[in-house]
Amino acid sequence: MLCDRLQVIAVPYHSLFHKPTRDSLRLRIKDCVVIVDEAHNIVDTINSIHSVELSCAQALQASSLLSSYVQAASTAAIKGGYLNRDAELFERTRQIVSLLKCLADYLEKLIRTATARSSESPPPVSRRDSDITDAVLDCEGTCC
Repeated sequence: MLCDRLQVIAVPYHSLFHKPTRDSLRLRIKDCVVIVDEAHNIVDTINSIHSVELSCAQALQASSLLSSYVQAASTAAIKGGYLNRDAELFERTRQIVSLLKCLADYLEKLIRTATARSSESPPPVSRRDSDITDAVLDCEGTCC
């Protein structure tokens, strides 16, 4: 264990507060004294560890890149004669592309709504996981 041999370890917050990262570093903090510099940032750090941000542009870019991948991989699979073997992978990837497009549409709608309510620049838009799940389920028949 890393802690067994060292007396002082300096790590970023994420490495300390995110258990999978801590485990991958073999960083055992049980029975250790932990000193946190800039402790006023702990709450923001913990929130960011357990949060995900996805912009409309990111969803559209990921969708575009995956679409390109599916097209190139499908062409290569047809030429190589192994399309049947990878059919499930291609189908799952197409579903992810559809999901990303659906999320981008949802995010665009949120931004339009927030902008219509504000005379200034669009305010940050955030939603709970359940809101996003509902949005995906709402458009499941049309895009997934």
